[in-house]
Amino acid sequence: MKTLHSNCALEARRRGWAWALVLGWCVPLTSSAVVWVSTPPHGWTDWPTETRLRWSWFAQVQGPVTYQVYFGTNPVPGPAELLGSTTNKSWPLPRLAPATTYYWQIVSDNPVLGASPVWQFTTRGLHHFEWEVPAGTQFVGRPFPVRVRAVDEFGQTVSNYTGLATVTAFTNWVRILFQEDFEDGNAEGWQTCPVDPDEWDTYWQEYTLSVTNVPGCGGQYCLSIVGDTWECGHGVWRRVFPAPTLPERVTFRIRASATNATGGTVRLVDDEPIFFQLRNDGTMGPSWTHVSPPLSYQAGQWYKITLVYKPELVQRERWEDPLCVIYWWEHLVWIDFYVDDRLVAAGIPLYLDGPAALTFFSVVNKHTTEVWLDDIEFRAPPVAIPIPIQPVAPVQFTNGVWAGQVIVQQPAQELYLKADDGQQHLGTNDPIALLAGAPFRINRVAVTDGRFHLEWEGGTGRYQVQQTANVVAGRWEPVGEPITNTSLTVPMDRAAPARFFRVQSLPDGS
Repeated sequence: MKTLHSNCALEARRRGWAWALVLGWCVPLTSSAVVWVSTPPHGWTDWPTETRLRWSWFAQVQGPVTYQVYFGTNPVPGPAELLGSTTNKSWPLPRLAPATTYYWQIVSDNPVLGASPVWQFTTRGLHHFEWEVPAGTQFVGRPFPVRVRAVDEFGQTVSNYTGLATVTAFTNWVRILFQEDFEDGNAEGWQTCPVDPDEWDTYWQEYTLSVTNVPGCGGQYCLSIVGDTWECGHGVWRRVFPAPTLPERVTFRIRASATNATGGTVRLVDDEPIFFQLRNDGTMGPSWTHVSPPLSYQAGQWYKITLVYKPELVQRERWEDPLCVIYWWEHLVWIDFYVDDRLVAAGIPLYLDGPAALTFFSVVNKHTTEVWLDDIEFRAPPVAIPIPIQPVAPVQFTNGVWAGQVIVQQPAQELYLKADDGQQHLGTNDPIALLAGAPFRINRVAVTDGRFHLEWEGGTGRYQVQQTANVVAGRWEPVGEPITNTSLTVPMDRAAPARFFRVQSLPDGS
């Protein structure tokens, strides 16, 4: 009889892991059976090409055991597959070939254990697609050549890939979740930690907030923060938006009055690590890691700080040796740190307790000092807006490559091409500009007295205005018949959801 190893299950529950895969069994102590456990698990597909073999067993065995390790592509491992001997229960491997099935077996020198079953696993093949697109601007309706490679996780072409992929095009719609530039002349919505007069041993100095004008403000005004905090970790703070969304990037501008006081400490998640700090040694950056070489700042100078977030759910593992291995997942955010639009540090790892949304902006001065804050922006991950393209049918890869021509049927300032095999393997190009054959742009949008007014210039002289309530779905409806005017005014329904408009320049004679 085989059952899940109880220690593993109890450990998973004790740690509160939301999900744990437990590999291991218990057998009665009086049993003469031998249970082998392997990693990679038998029959697993899509296993990473960088790995090591691990094994364990349950049996009544005394004393040390030596193992011979057989590994290769032969379904019946023999002398040619012998890698060597070890007293450990693991064996390192070189980087394996992609999309390849491997077989392995452990043979012990103990007569009770004997040999393990022959296990097999298949390595990950296709990881993503990479595009080669001509540099420079392309034009609507004109074919241009492209080349797409199917590559493994190390960027090498998977030469045995002969699958299909769908080619599509899109542009990005950037969503601003929150903006604060203080140009309304007040600090409405910002809160401070209070002084508690009843607690003689608690020193929470109240901050002084003022919307002021100092050299370098983004507009006319910025926020001055004077004071310090000893006990309250919030300092000066506000909730920035209610939606549980993890922004793609957060940007703000900050200025210090001195370099010998720690101030401008920014938190973006309540009770979580500090995301940015102006330190009293004259350096600045994230609190949980130091940028090398140290990044200095000057008093009285504005700095634009940009934090770009790349969330990931990562698998972790721990062996409950010798009987089982526990896998669990943690929320990891990779952070790219920019100063004045210059990348200073890339891929800074930060583990969070959960999929926390960055809905909190707090500034704390650890020492009595003054800092200024301006131009705060939370930007959501961009939304892909589909653009018509040819070919429409899936394309066939040969020796890991597809080469052909594409025709895009709508202009875009930033055009992305995407290849997708429908099995979570995809790839996009660096954006290119795609222009209409003649200059064509919308130059005025206005809403007056409940009417929407649109003006444009350029194009071919005949136009079709279209509208939709959902730009992501890509379903556009005509607004009336084609016109030759370069403007249009339509009534707005205030009770209706938001509407989006676009203008199509029609070919001559249509």
